[in-house]
Amino acid sequence: MRPLPSLARFYRRHLRISGTVSTLLLVAGLTTAALLPAPPAARPALDMTRASAWLESTTIGAVSLVSATAGRVVTVTAVPGAAGHRMSVQQDGPDPYVSDLDANTITRVDGARLAADPAVAFPAPVDLVTAGGDQYAVSTTAGSVTAVDPVTLAETGVPLGLPHPPLSAVLAGPDGTLWAHMTLNGTLVGVRDGAIRTSAPSAFFTEQVALSEVDGTVVLANLAKGIVVALDERGVPAQRWAALPATGPTALVAARGADGVLPVVLPGRGELVLSRPGGAPADIVDLRAGSAARLGRPVLAGGVVYVPDDATGRVLRYAPGRGLLAPLWVTAGQASLRVIARDGLVWAHDADGPQAVVVDGDTVRSLLKYTVPSPSAVPSAAPPSAAAPPSPGPSPVPRRDPVPRLPITYRAVSITSFTQLQGQPAWAPAIKDRLLHGTWRLTKSGSISYTAPGLAANMQPVRGTFSVSGSRVSFRGSKTYRDSVANNSLTMSGTITAGPRPVMTVTFNSRNETVAVVNGQTFRTVVISRYRATLRLTA
Repeated sequence: MRPLPSLARFYRRHLRISGTVSTLLLVAGLTTAALLPAPPAARPALDMTRASAWLESTTIGAVSLVSATAGRVVTVTAVPGAAGHRMSVQQDGPDPYVSDLDANTITRVDGARLAADPAVAFPAPVDLVTAGGDQYAVSTTAGSVTAVDPVTLAETGVPLGLPHPPLSAVLAGPDGTLWAHMTLNGTLVGVRDGAIRTSAPSAFFTEQVALSEVDGTVVLANLAKGIVVALDERGVPAQRWAALPATGPTALVAARGADGVLPVVLPGRGELVLSRPGGAPADIVDLRAGSAARLGRPVLAGGVVYVPDDATGRVLRYAPGRGLLAPLWVTAGQASLRVIARDGLVWAHDADGPQAVVVDGDTVRSLLKYTVPSPSAVPSAAPPSAAAPPSPGPSPVPRRDPVPRLPITYRAVSITSFTQLQGQPAWAPAIKDRLLHGTWRLTKSGSISYTAPGLAANMQPVRGTFSVSGSRVSFRGSKTYRDSVANNSLTMSGTITAGPRPVMTVTFNSRNETVAVVNGQTFRTVVISRYRATLRLTA
């Protein structure tokens, strides 16, 4: 073979080396492209809705998305027209629903856009309940259950008018059944796929009951008799649980239990009751809350029972087997506390103010739902460093003739006098407990409303009017309910003396008439109760 000229040998060697280098560069380029992160536009955004909760703020009429992971507020979303109104938030999925309890509206907040949709009005106060992937608008006063579209909240089926309102309890069962208990005839109804699937009569007619879910089982508690039973899939009692002290309808039952424990709070006695399956007596725990406590509904999460106390702004805690734990301080004084368990975290916050606390195992962190102050507009999210509310500053000098600044909400601090004018003495403890947990709301338009836990759902709010003369407010209101078997009425009248330490004197008159026909014979029962009380209030 004839050798190549030197120039040809150079080009051949150069081409071979270049080809090798090109191949290596190509492989290296592909490998590098595989190892490098995607461009910023292609990266998934941090999901700020995880390990987070939507918390309402009634003073400014808004809901805040608070992230435990980021340790700050993600966004504050206004709910038009809700400022100063009672609000509640239902959040079983990515989109929370905000109920304006005074305007009878529900607003959906789009979890992706972090913006509120237009509010949807309902003819009566409703609760939005998710059961089996379906959304239902439930009116406990009217006894109606309506399937609604989860986005538009428009009716998707025929409203189910249950024949004997009001409903004393509603629960989304673990199998997707919506359970509703009718007070007047004691029937327990199960709704699934927008239709009534089961109906079970009970002996608990004309009595308040509570429904809870414990470890996948529906549990019914009769608050009047203290009976607790587990139900089967038909709504029929299947197992008896430890009985509760018969304290009347003021007992507060947890919506969810766990590990075979159903927590119940007895506000008038400052006690926590733990009911379990079987014949053993219930555990009774003295919460050491004090006589002025205003205890709320318990929440069980992570083996700890959380009990809010509106009078002190703290959440009491009890762990079975360990005893009382250190309380969570949400505010430095009175508050409207809410406690929710979500995604393994426990959130406690003041529904009327900016303070919030999140519990993650043994870690407790304080947060603000919005920056302070901002009385006229929805404020921006609080910075990560905001961990406590600012100091309130000096108190203004009280006016010589104080006039209530409307709108205003009064709550009872203590009862300074109580006189039962008519009725059974055994009713007095429950009546006093309702007064201590009552709320009176006065608006700029001159209307007043009264609500209280333990008062039948169809007998509240009691609405009326008021007039102001200097520091003296005179008011009067009433509520009636009538159907084929009942004719009930409740009236209230009294005065409020405004000032740094407001005082109310109020008189209530209650008349409950029940009619029953048995074997063609009509039986009529009339129960009358009258009482007068003087209360020390807080605004």
